[in-house]
Amino acid sequence: TVPSDLVIFNEPPMWGELDFGPYSPGFATDWLLDGNRRGQRWTWFPAKKGTGEALYVRDYGAAYVSGRYPGWPTDPRAIYATGYDEPGDAEKFEDRLFDLKVGARKNARPARGRFPLVVLGQGFGFESPFHQHVLAEYLASWGYRVVTAPLTGATGPKTDVSPAALAAEVGDLALLASREPHESGLALVGYDLGGMAVVALAGGGLTKPDLVVGIDTGLMSEKLTGDLITSRGDFAWTNLTMPYVHFTRTAAENAARNLPES
Repeated sequence: TVPSDLVIFNEPPMWGELDFGPYSPGFATDWLLDGNRRGQRWTWFPAKKGTGEALYVRDYGAAYVSGRYPGWPTDPRAIYATGYDEPGDAEKFEDRLFDLKVGARKNARPARGRFPLVVLGQGFGFESPFHQHVLAEYLASWGYRVVTAPLTGATGPKTDVSPAALAAEVGDLALLASREPHESGLALVGYDLGGMAVVALAGGGLTKPDLVVGIDTGLMSEKLTGDLITSRGDFAWTNLTMPYVHFTRTAAENAARNLPES
């Protein structure tokens, strides 16, 4: 039996064959300040039936460029681009995506209940939360509150694969976790560099997740792990007492791409 404040509705185009859960995903953005570091927070949450307004890809683009601080892109199509450069000719064909409806709704009222928290880390070259929006919407439809932030560098918007950039993302994810209630459970999920960041955060011992998930992250690379994670002064494998789930390509698929595993 589905409670009266829940809703099941038709899937948007980008969901493919994924099935909605019993909740209507809501979406909101705001800004957090941690010392001199200002960051954008994207939140997806289980929402009440019949509340909110339809949300489109263009709305995600508008949210992404709303920061307007130095170095941040101003063209909403930047959600498709890698890095923080303004979109070029390669992104022009993506204009047709702007009018696609997404799964979440804006200005929706949160559903009643206490929901587990998912803190989601972004990856290098896929810094915009748009790249993970289907995952976030899907989780919200099944009763999870999902928060994330665009991946930015240590001293400005542009990032790289370095200890400083990883430390900045770890700090951002720790801030997100600390600002949200998670008595009902906490999962740290990260794609690519974000996957390394969630392992580093859990290994630091200050944030106590119930589950850590890495999506195609470099954790399987001994060199990357040594350079970015185990070199951190606060990191200890003994802090990783929770389940860890790792999604990646098979060895054969990597070999076909000339990406040998270490």
